[in-house]
Amino acid sequence: MDSLDELAFLSRTHEQIQMKTASVAAVNFNIHKEKRLTRFLVARNYVVEDAFKQLKTAVKWRREYQPLTIQCKWCHETPGFHSVVSYYCCLFMYFKTFSED
Repeated sequence: MDSLDELAFLSRTHEQIQMKTASVAAVNFNIHKEKRLTRFLVARNYVVEDAFKQLKTAVKWRREYQPLTIQCKWCHETPGFHSVVSYYCCLFMYFKTFSED
C-alpha cells in the first residue's frame, strides 16, 4: 500500500466510525475529537467494529462512574498529597536506580 492508499483507507475508516458514533450521546466525553477516535482505531488495528465496541464500552463506563466528578479524600485532607507522594516515589526510584550501593 502506498501513502495515498493508506490515506484513503484512514479517511474511510474515520468516516465509518464517525457515522457509528454519531448516535452515541456521551456525558463529558466528546467522542468526535479526531485524536480520541484515532486512539480507539489504533487500539483495535483499524477494525471499525471492534473500535466502536470499545468506544461504546468506554462511554458506558464514563456514564456509570462519572470519573470527572470523583472527589479524592486524600486531596481534601492533605492538599498536595498526590504531588508529594509522586515526588518522593520518583526520588526513591532515582536513587535506587543511580546509586552506587
